[in-house]
Amino acid sequence: MSDKKHEGKLPTTDVISLILKESKAYTSMELVNSYISKGESLEKLPVQPLYVSVKALPIEVKSHALKLLSKEQRETFYDIDLWSKDELDVNEFTSWVSTVAKCPDEEIRYEFVKSDQFILFLKGRFNVWTFDVEDPLYPDDHDNYFLTEDNLLLFEFDEDCDIVDEVRQLVKDLYTEVGVEAAYQHLFKMISEDYMIYNENQYQDKKERLRDYGFVDYFEALQVVNPFPSIGHIDLFINKKRPLTGNITTKGKMQTLHQNSIIAFEKNAQSIHEELNKVEDEKRFSYLHFNFIRMLNASMEYYGVLKDGPVAMTRIGNQNRELILLGMSYIKDIRNFADESIFEYFDFTDIYKIGNSLIRILQKDVKKALRNHLFEDSDENFLGASFDLFLDDFFSDLVKYRDNDNKIVVVNNVEVWKKLQSKCKLLIELMPFIKTLKETYLSLKDDGMLSDNFYLNYDINSIDFEAIILSTLINYSLDKFDKDDSRKMGVSIEEFREFSKKSNLSSGIFKNDYITQKVAGFAQTFGLDQIENINEYILKILHDHLSGYEFADLRDDEFKHVGGPIIFNTLS
Repeated sequence: MSDKKHEGKLPTTDVISLILKESKAYTSMELVNSYISKGESLEKLPVQPLYVSVKALPIEVKSHALKLLSKEQRETFYDIDLWSKDELDVNEFTSWVSTVAKCPDEEIRYEFVKSDQFILFLKGRFNVWTFDVEDPLYPDDHDNYFLTEDNLLLFEFDEDCDIVDEVRQLVKDLYTEVGVEAAYQHLFKMISEDYMIYNENQYQDKKERLRDYGFVDYFEALQVVNPFPSIGHIDLFINKKRPLTGNITTKGKMQTLHQNSIIAFEKNAQSIHEELNKVEDEKRFSYLHFNFIRMLNASMEYYGVLKDGPVAMTRIGNQNRELILLGMSYIKDIRNFADESIFEYFDFTDIYKIGNSLIRILQKDVKKALRNHLFEDSDENFLGASFDLFLDDFFSDLVKYRDNDNKIVVVNNVEVWKKLQSKCKLLIELMPFIKTLKETYLSLKDDGMLSDNFYLNYDINSIDFEAIILSTLINYSLDKFDKDDSRKMGVSIEEFREFSKKSNLSSGIFKNDYITQKVAGFAQTFGLDQIENINEYILKILHDHLSGYEFADLRDDEFKHVGGPIIFNTLS
């Protein structure tokens, strides 16, 4: 490792622009098909985009393409599909068994059947026993098995196994290639080794084989995706970070990404490109190039999208871009870089982890508040439309924020993130109050004290926090809490009209003196005034529910279509 600058200068292009250019060249299915049709070697093509392209080929074409790959490339493809996170994925690997079995090249088949990946697949998919011809022991209740050529091993499989013929042929190929004694010893060694130990050893070997190609194993991906414990830890990391540049192998420098995993960075990423263009040190450039590939591969490994194809890769690519933009914006808000590039100090993994942590920490806090106050997915609707929409936006792939004018923006800069943080704080601090109202409401409901017939614009199952709090606000504003009916859950049409007239709701202006004073007094009376932004929240839901109406012109029966406060049914 080194933290010194080097004298090597680069052309004025940034890492992502270069990878985008490379990916467009190597991702083309026409290019891969051209190589295959001409029988040209695919060895010089970067592994990740080549894997995605070869994976999409028909099995007949893929079986002929195997011989155009290097042994290391074939091994890498097998490694990727044999594992899902840290578990064997024998179902995904089955396609390679079928592909190799159809390959006309004997050397490729022999190489595969002697490989650790095939042996591990057999251990995960079949029960293999030693078999004694003189004292034969067969499975008791089925005929789902076959014997090896020497009748010394029995392969048992379940009734859903659809590649028995292919496996049986490949095992025959092994006997043909190395002879009966060597083939038996090879397979016997397989069944005699402890499965868990063999599995762990092969996982570690796979991890090392894939490292130079820019792939990341599941546990390394967890280190990238798992958030910092708190915002304070993020700030400390940012302030203490110093430049550190690693050496990249020649193989690593040759790697790139499939176009769909980075196409998101072609647009709406100008600030990233501007910072990358400031990097002039060649060693740092190579390091950032490889680090960017590993960072994207880490997120794809964590979310398991590499095997899912281009659409899923594009979705995660969009998420990665927004998190990097957020991370950059937050770092610059904490620390000054003058004319230096942020990438002189932070690599893509650092920046992604910071952006991801800023979101995940808030999500964790909100989930904890919901859980602690007994709100599950099934009853989150009691929170009301404003918080319901907020949670939908907040837990989407691209985290979004909806401002007071209901304009939706992606959370990819520190200014919007601070607004999101404030909204999270509002919900968390309101949760005890919401829980109390919910318990009171459910108690009345369970005791049979509520009925759909009581209300004009709600049935009892659709009443939520917003309806209750606005009804209470109107009762407070009309001084109903000084009277005997102060405990009622709702307002009459006459009371609604009176409140509408006093607050001049039909004007569409919801921040007049009357409303703001009543909202402030209401918050104080009910002990909500210590919650930051509570007044703005109440004004917003008041506006969302009651704007656009001419209440003075509404007939009594038309109030059934008005949202917001609960209106008593006085029509019958």
